[in-house]
Order: sequence, then C-alpha cells, then structure tokens
Amino acid sequence: ANSLFALNQMGVSWDTLPRDLGEKLWVAVDCNAQNFNAQDIANSLLALDQMGVRWDTLPRDLGEKLWAAVDRNAETFNDQEIANSLLALDQMGVRWDTLPRDLGEKLLASVENNAKNFNAQDIANSLLAYVRMQDGGAQTEWGRSFDSAIVNQLITGAQQMGQRGVFSNEGKCQIAQALSWLEAFQGIDYSQAFHGMDLKKDVRSSQLQASVCKALQAQHSDLAIEEEKGLGFAGCMVVDIFIPEKNLVIEVDGPHHYDRAGRLDVRSAQKQRLLEKLGYVVERVVYTQWDKLDQAGKTVLLDACLSSAQAKTVDTSCVARQSIFSHPLSASTDHSMFSGASGSNRSDLRVAAKEWRPHSNIANQISAGPNRSQSALSASAKAWRPDANTGNQTSEVSNCGVLRTSAKSHAPGKSDDDGWTLVQKKRR
Repeated sequence: ANSLFALNQMGVSWDTLPRDLGEKLWVAVDCNAQNFNAQDIANSLLALDQMGVRWDTLPRDLGEKLWAAVDRNAETFNDQEIANSLLALDQMGVRWDTLPRDLGEKLLASVENNAKNFNAQDIANSLLAYVRMQDGGAQTEWGRSFDSAIVNQLITGAQQMGQRGVFSNEGKCQIAQALSWLEAFQGIDYSQAFHGMDLKKDVRSSQLQASVCKALQAQHSDLAIEEEKGLGFAGCMVVDIFIPEKNLVIEVDGPHHYDRAGRLDVRSAQKQRLLEKLGYVVERVVYTQWDKLDQAGKTVLLDACLSSAQAKTVDTSCVARQSIFSHPLSASTDHSMFSGASGSNRSDLRVAAKEWRPHSNIANQISAGPNRSQSALSASAKAWRPDANTGNQTSEVSNCGVLRTSAKSHAPGKSDDDGWTLVQKKRR
C-alpha cells in the first residue's frame, strides 16, 4: 500500500512502469489484499486511480479481493479514507449500480457516520464521487433510489465551508461539477445557494488545438469561436473550442486521454456525458486522426463537425441554462443574475432537459481506440465523425481530488460576502 502511494506521489503512471514490474506489483497486491486495513485499501485504491488504472483492467480475481477488502473495512473507515475511496472508485470507472450487493449501503453508512468530521476536501471528494457514480441520481443500487438525504447533507456542509472560504480551487471545481450533474439530471438549480462561486482557471492551449482553431477560422471567418471556454456551474468544465452559434463543443485530444489499450479515459467520458446532458453537441478531434489528414481532409473533418451540430435537434433550454451558469461577477451580469429566471421558466428548462437525448453513445467511445486507417479515412471522409478522444490534458481543469496528506494549503484571495474566492488566472 505504501509503495503504491509513494510511486503515485513520485508521479509514476502505471503505463510507464518497467516491463514485468507491473505484473509483480499486481502479485504483491493480490497476496496482501486479504490483510489490508482501512488505510491500506483506501491508499491503494487512490494510488491506483491516480496512476491511471481502470477497474475493468484489474487482473482476474483481483477486483473481487479488493471489493472484499473494501467491504471488510467500510465500517471502520475514517473521514479521509471513505472520501478518498469513493473518489478513487468513481475515477476508476465504477458505477454505483455495479457495486457488490450490500456494499453500497455500507459505503453510504460510512459517509453518514463521518460527515460531521469531513473537511472541505472530504466533502468535495464524497459529493462529486457519489453524484457522478449515480449519474446525478439516474442510477440505483439494487433497487435503492438516489439518496437525496446524503447529498443534501454534503451540500449543506459545502455551503458552510464555502462561507468560511476554506475550499481550495480544486475543491470548488469539484463542488461545481457535482452541482452541474444535479442540474443536468435532476433539474435542481443551486445557483442561489452557491452565489458568488468563482474558479481560477489555469489552462494551457496545445499546438494541436491552435492548429485546429486556425483551420476553423480559415474555413469560417464569420464564425464566433471561443477557446478555453468554461461551461457548467461557474464555468467548471473548460472546453477546448466552443462555437455558441451552433451550441457546439470541439474537444481537441492528445495522447494523455487514452490508456495503453487506446481507450478514452474515464474523466473525459464523464465530462462529455455531462456536457451532452446539459444540451451541448460534443465532437472530438483526435491527434492520430488530425496528423494523418491533408488540408482537404481537415476541411472535410471540420465541416462534418459543424454539420453534425446543425443536424441535431436544438435544445433551446441550454441557452437559458448557460445564462444560469454564467460567471456570477462578469461584466455583463450583476450579483442578482441567478434569480433572473422565473420559477415557470426553470420548470420548462427541466422538462426540456429530460427530453434531450445525447447525440452519441459515450460507451462506444470509451471502448474505441483513437487509431483509424488512412484508407478508411479517405474512403468515408464525407460521412466520417471523430470517434474517440484524446487531448491536451493540461487544457482542462482537473477533475481529480487532492490527497489530503500531500495537498498544499491554498491561502484564500479576495472574497465576496459568500466567502467564495474571487481569483481568475489564465495562462497560454
């Protein structure tokens, strides 16, 4: 457990381990899993997650032994251990309805027992993980409905922590993402409760993204194109390219969005699912595809992206929803903007959101690799759509939680009456 934790702290990813060493580490985990205490299993899960391991890539039978370790220790988890375990399981691609029978109940009981001791990061980790593992409340665990009481308890704690100004920027981003999931899947608007939340955006644009954007502007000089646009609650999801006129998001993906098997990483798939549920059309330009295309091929690809957005049924609610989620202190709005929509309008938004259907199957993208033969591209250029996703990892606000044992404290900057830090930083 400590070796995995140390390797993760040193920045080692699983795919970069020397040949055969990964296999030997799996053997060590397998041999010791039955003796893991609460701290051992929590640290091991989080380390494996941060090293890029997905649950469905675990060696045969090891998943069952890790489940047994979680089950055996769930009742003794402390506040940090339950929060980190939930976050790790979520980011490894585990969904709530796939948990072993009764384990979901034990994990929720652990959250409830430890909630009074949660610090800001524990609340952020637990809230985002639970909401996302449940698809914002769309999933159930063995017939049990979404536990709104737990969610409300965590949100109340988040409000209190926010008013005290103790959240790190990553913690605030996690809270904002959880609120975006709840808005998208349950139609619940928390903008008043978290009025004044602002996020520092530390993003970098890749050469690949610059190339795609330049090609778009050359083809459509009259088209408004926004780079590094923040969407969702308080702009918590930064997208590479946004075209407001078509409600289109184009994610430009480099190799860090894929595992060794060429599958789209969990965080990118979760982000796309949420964006689509909020009403945006999402297309992806993958580095392996873009680099193989000549100028004519790139033109066809980008036109296909624009045509795809045009062909979709427009969800008019997303325009109003975008205003609900806008930067709370931007020059174009005032502090009361969140209360601008009437109750009836919000009801209409929720009805429209329920009727919206994503334009593509994310599950297919998760299992599909980025590679596609040049001949296939040429033969079907006009009908081709970007099918997978890899991207400049540094161009997105991080979804991952912070290990409390290694997190640096963030001194709060200037804040408003609600205690949310008002800082914005953008880097090219």
